[in-house]
Formats: sequence, C-alpha cells, structure tokens
Amino acid sequence: MPFFLALRPIISKISLASGFTVFHHNTNSRLRAEKKGLIMNIYVGNLSCKATEDDVKAAFSRFGEVTSAGIIRDKFSGQSKGFGFVEMSIRADGEKAIKELDGTPRKGREIKVNEARPREKRQARRRSTSSFD
Repeated sequence: MPFFLALRPIISKISLASGFTVFHHNTNSRLRAEKKGLIMNIYVGNLSCKATEDDVKAAFSRFGEVTSAGIIRDKFSGQSKGFGFVEMSIRADGEKAIKELDGTPRKGREIKVNEARPREKRQARRRSTSSFD
C-alpha cells in the first residue's frame, strides 16, 4: 500500500478536529460541483465559546444535509475563536438556512450567518534573521 493511502484516515481525523475539512479523493469533481452551485460553504460568526461542532451541525441539519461543520479554534489553547464554517450539499438548503438562522440567539449570543467568502492569500511571514551572540 502506498504511504499516502496508509495515512489517509489519520489526516482526515486531524483535519476534522481542527475545524477544517480536507477532501482527499476526487477533489476535481467536488470543485466542479461547487462551481455548478451544488455545494455551499457558510460562515457562522459570533458563536459562544461553549458551542460545539455538534450544536452547529444540529442547527443547520434542519434545513438539509450538512457535509461538514467545524468551529475554528486557537492552535495553542484550543479555545474557540467564536466562528466556524458549515458546508451544505445543496445550495438552496444553505440559502434557506442563512435566511432563517442569521440573527437568531444561540447559547446567549446572536449568531451571524452568511455565505463564506474565499480565503484571501496572505504573504508568507518573514522570519527574523537576528542571532543571539
């Protein structure tokens, strides 16, 4: 078995735990489906720090099939950053969820829900070249 296939399940678990979803197989067909408007990625903001991925998924699953749901966390403390992303398999379901859930109270906070924008490319950070003599 090739090395990358042996690691496939491990990579999937890491990506889901970090709040990001990585599609390992058939990425081209996923991109084609996204371009055709079949898949919708949704931003969910102003989440309570007590909110879980299951809470977010349950709220959106009332409107249709949720492909993935994740809350973005600080890489050092593991604390929620107060926002996350939901991916729905049918765009019309995602649009209905946005309309219904935007501004609704969840765990004491009014959540902000809208279509996610593509991530902007950032320049690589420069590393310090100073030395300690």
